Amino acid sequence: LLTLLFTVSQTILHTVRGDSTALFRDRNDEPEHFMTGLMIRDYMVYGIPGNPMAFAKNFYVRYPKVAFGSWPPFLHVSLAVWMAVLPATRTSAILYMDLLVGVLCASGILIASRSVSPLLAVVIGAGVWFSNLTQSLDRLVQADIQYAVCSVLCVYAAASFLEKLGRPAAVFFGATLLAAVMTKNNGLFLAISIPLMVVLTRSWFVLRRRDAWL
Repeated sequence: LLTLLFTVSQTILHTVRGDSTALFRDRNDEPEHFMTGLMIRDYMVYGIPGNPMAFAKNFYVRYPKVAFGSWPPFLHVSLAVWMAVLPATRTSAILYMDLLVGVLCASGILIASRSVSPLLAVVIGAGVWFSNLTQSLDRLVQADIQYAVCSVLCVYAAASFLEKLGRPAAVFFGATLLAAVMTKNNGLFLAISIPLMVVLTRSWFVLRRRDAWL
């Protein structure tokens, strides 16, 4: 419900600000992200027609903004699935960015509510939503917001693992870490989350557990 609320609010905010969600901005990598997602979407929608490399080369001849392999593929695959259901337009891709903003803000509220009052947790979530960085990134089809979502969940998973231990928490951390790495390469730095938390909290016993090394 919180995710839906923030997503709808973000969509309305585009209209209030007069954002042009249909036109690409003068940013080098935004068209590449969109066109790479569109290429994967077309490959799926057309029934996986033969050799993917041949399809990609033919697509690139017509739309040279494709840059598959320049970034990890999770955002592009996510956009492809999204645009296979909704229209294959930049406006649709911006709506996916709005959804990610909703997930980010809702996650912030739910995580913060474990340590602070519900009211303060809502204030924190609203602060994330109103921040200039969030609003500027949401106007672009780029990997940053998806990476932020994966990173927040990854660090939360690491903290949850130290609290509860056990295989489910370890798997959750591994899944969110993989999602972050497959969104942006610098997600690899998140791998130090658990070792850093172990050092800061002096939870050395964790290192003796098998599930910590999954």
